[in-house]
Amino acid sequence: EGGSASYTIALDTRPSGDVTVAISGDAATDLTLTPTSLTFTPSNWNRHQRVTITAPEDTDFIGAAIDLTHTASGPNYGGIIATVTVAVVATDPTEEAKAWQLRLGRTVSHQVMDALEDRLSARPAAGLQLTVAGEAITSAPPLAEHEGLLSKALGFDPLTAQALTEDSSFSFAPEQEGAAPRLAYWGQGAFSSFRREEEEYSLDGSVTTLLLGADWSRQRWQAGAALSQSWGNGSYESERGNGAEGEVNSTVTGLFPYGRYALTPRLGLWAVAGYGWGQLSLNSGWPRR
Repeated sequence: EGGSASYTIALDTRPSGDVTVAISGDAATDLTLTPTSLTFTPSNWNRHQRVTITAPEDTDFIGAAIDLTHTASGPNYGGIIATVTVAVVATDPTEEAKAWQLRLGRTVSHQVMDALEDRLSARPAAGLQLTVAGEAITSAPPLAEHEGLLSKALGFDPLTAQALTEDSSFSFAPEQEGAAPRLAYWGQGAFSSFRREEEEYSLDGSVTTLLLGADWSRQRWQAGAALSQSWGNGSYESERGNGAEGEVNSTVTGLFPYGRYALTPRLGLWAVAGYGWGQLSLNSGWPRR
């Protein structure tokens, strides 16, 4: 709707003379065809020629199957007819876009909150702490302590991109004599999938998030900020009149300052704020048939 699409045509065999292909559609529709006639010669018979279809805004034929008839005339092609079926889809799936944006924001928020909860509940430790695909990397000999990681790296145990993302993390705090680490750096991955069904549409997708953070701690206080980068991919299906479907791709960058105050060794209060920005691309597809 309000846009255009194109396809190409060529002959299957070399004709002995010029062949004309006339293109026509249902006269009741408001589609525009450019051009409406193609000519093939014995020298260009197999070179694809392009036909462009344009639909106006607010057309009355959204979701309808429209047949375009191609009638050939000329040597070796007299009376040959071919048909291409096209459909016009709505270009403003507002409800689907809003629902996806809302679900993406909630998913990223949950991922960040879970990561910060893990971070703030852990006791600060000096040095480098590294986990890859759920396996802790230590300074011990590889065969003694890293059997699980080696098994995954060599392909004996299945290792998926999801496990590599959500089960990998690191933290680093400089060594300090006689005092707990104050400045620390950390990172973590997260992966979530979702499916949401409403009366008018359904959403299906996944979100991958990588977080990098730094915090400063002193006695009962801990404060810091985390930077996140998220990628969302999925699809939508509309149950409304046109039955349109499509794919959604999105990216979101977020900044999350956070802080915690320990009331007791086991009880504390913490809070997080956030601001994000990104892009969302919604590619409409053909209606379901």
